[in-house]
Amino acid sequence: MSAAFESYEAFYRATYPSHIQDVRMSATGATMLNIAQPPGDFSDAPVPDLVLTLVRSPSARATIDFGAGVSRALFPCNSFVLLAPSTAARIVVDDPHAILILALEASRAAALTSRPTLDFGALHCGQNVDPIVAQLVDSLYRDGQDGSPTGALYADSAVATLVARLDHLASRGAPQRMVHAGGLAPRCLKRIMALMEDRLGEDVPLAMLAAEAGLSPFHFARSFRISTGQPPHRWLVAQRMARAQQLLAGGTLSVGDVAAAVGYADPGHFAKLFRRETGRAPAAWRRERRR
Repeated sequence: MSAAFESYEAFYRATYPSHIQDVRMSATGATMLNIAQPPGDFSDAPVPDLVLTLVRSPSARATIDFGAGVSRALFPCNSFVLLAPSTAARIVVDDPHAILILALEASRAAALTSRPTLDFGALHCGQNVDPIVAQLVDSLYRDGQDGSPTGALYADSAVATLVARLDHLASRGAPQRMVHAGGLAPRCLKRIMALMEDRLGEDVPLAMLAAEAGLSPFHFARSFRISTGQPPHRWLVAQRMARAQQLLAGGTLSVGDVAAAVGYADPGHFAKLFRRETGRAPAAWRRERRR
């Protein structure tokens, strides 16, 4: 069945607008919808996105049919269902419920999996429970709430990891492909770090770093973490905070100018991250260093 709406967000805004609590969007092609709904029929029209729905309320009993047959179950908190692109779904929920929906552009999802189509097999048949998927979806939403302080880098990494996890869950029981077990080669790691340091004031897409290393985004993020002990976005934040300390200690730039120089358009988000890293607000940190 062809998609009747250009995106899942467009479908939800047109069909169930009063139940949308907020919407978070990222540069990765992912949209997050925070939804609170009463009991009822919340069936979905076909959309071109891959749609993952995570249950956030304690539980909800529902009847669903995502094209693989009718399934009725009690869906506990952090369970999820997965709807393939261009697939209509019947969803009837017996209880009030809160859900978090991640809608990922099909082209973006397809670029992150070796599957010939975005068919994740048994994951489309009913209830799924996986703490890693739940943690990734929740962290993507919280990153959006915080204004994506690391730009696209964290969202890129999390989305790539999420699609890889779905791929793994769908393939359980089948022989697994060999994955890169070690970190980045020293020369490659040095080149990647230099590239990130040169662009501390810019958004740094994971895909660009992965291409520089000659790896897929998922394998690059994994290899970078093995090499440094940190995922790329956390390493980038640490470098930005180190550069910010240099600017605060050695110059006359305002806190807002320092924030902009290290890649944060919102001084409030910068201050929050700086305090998390150093234990002090930027202005207080500068005053203490000048005593």
